[in-house]
Amino acid sequence: MAKLLNRNQRIETGVKNPTSVYSRVVSCMATPQGLAVIDYGYTIAVGQIVRLLSVRLFFLAAVPDTTNSVGFRVVTGTTEPRSAAEIYRWDSVLPLTWQGAGLDQWIHHHGRADYCWTMNHLFVGAGRRFGLWAQCNWVGLDQIYASFQISEG
Repeated sequence: MAKLLNRNQRIETGVKNPTSVYSRVVSCMATPQGLAVIDYGYTIAVGQIVRLLSVRLFFLAAVPDTTNSVGFRVVTGTTEPRSAAEIYRWDSVLPLTWQGAGLDQWIHHHGRADYCWTMNHLFVGAGRRFGLWAQCNWVGLDQIYASFQISEG
């Protein structure tokens, strides 16, 4: 880990945000099945100091149809959720606002797709977990996989 040797030394990015020497991927899935049905998934608990490096989402629609959609949130929390309402209250990893109001719900129109967000976001808290909340607007099945690349420590 880089350290400042004296007060005159320039502060480098690596000193303020040291990176770990390794990363790993934790994943979860949700399968909302039917009109207005909500489903959620969450990862195993990871470390107390976690740097989220990237998020990848994979949508696999049973019957691709662009007139259908699924709303989703990518979230993080420190407890094991017992319901969809509880995981919905977790902190958003991908905050979304519209006209100054927090919507916090992304919309994906059906069809195969994957999304990737690269970031370097530090989270602190015992039992850190990442998760996915999703609600279908049609009668059908959508499988959504979420992979989180993290660095601990």
